[in-house]
Amino acid sequence: MTEGRDFVSDSEVKKDVTFGHVDPENRKEISDYYGFEVVNKFSKVAEETTFDKMIDYRQEQMRQGCLRVATAREGKDLIATSVVVLKDMADGRHTLGKEIESNEAFAAGTFILPSKRGSEVAKRLATEQEKITEEAGKKSILTEIDYNNSPSMRFRMNKMGYCLYGTKIQDKDGQELYVYRYKKNLENPEDVGPRDPANQPPWVEKIKVGELKIHDSEVNPDSPPEIFISPDNIKQIQVALDNNYKGVSLISPELDFSNEKDKPLDKNYIVFIKD
Repeated sequence: MTEGRDFVSDSEVKKDVTFGHVDPENRKEISDYYGFEVVNKFSKVAEETTFDKMIDYRQEQMRQGCLRVATAREGKDLIATSVVVLKDMADGRHTLGKEIESNEAFAAGTFILPSKRGSEVAKRLATEQEKITEEAGKKSILTEIDYNNSPSMRFRMNKMGYCLYGTKIQDKDGQELYVYRYKKNLENPEDVGPRDPANQPPWVEKIKVGELKIHDSEVNPDSPPEIFISPDNIKQIQVALDNNYKGVSLISPELDFSNEKDKPLDKNYIVFIKD
């Protein structure tokens, strides 16, 4: 399973989409959701096991309250799944390899059929992830996104109110891959990023009038309280995080300055603010 990677776009979707949660006691529902992910190459059955054994394993994880799954259907057909990790397994192993605190949940992966991808489906599934988190008594929800997955970064920060708070190196097919760690505080949203993205300052306008500029020099305690850094500048972002900054919005020249002939940015940038 490709954990922690969201696939979203802004294409329109049909209105007769329904959302729900997989019942831990319903083996067929579990088989349907997992089979949907396997067929679409979002999850993979390990060579040392079988599909049926994986369903047994998933059902046990769900019965223990270690994970929940939200779904989207068009009629009776699955078009999307979204997994939330809630706690470690009874034997102490990290569920899906996700290490979280007792008051945290982890948005471990969302898959939407390419033909059905749309911002409303993605947003509703992300909202379902938050509902699952709150119902489990957790205070915050985390996720991890590849450093080069700008659409998902923009979605989580700009639309859902997550903030970038950390970095991580993970192994992918024998190669090191940098990922950014995101968090949304559901109990006290002002602690880590605004819960309502609409409450964020008008970053685009600040860029247009020159109040917010690219931060080329090394970030330090005396740097401005609001700066923006390219998502591919991993070193600079880590220094910013070390100096108590957090990423709150991704600005895109194509999306945010579509009507500007001379765009003030030549690539995507993340807005960082100081705590």
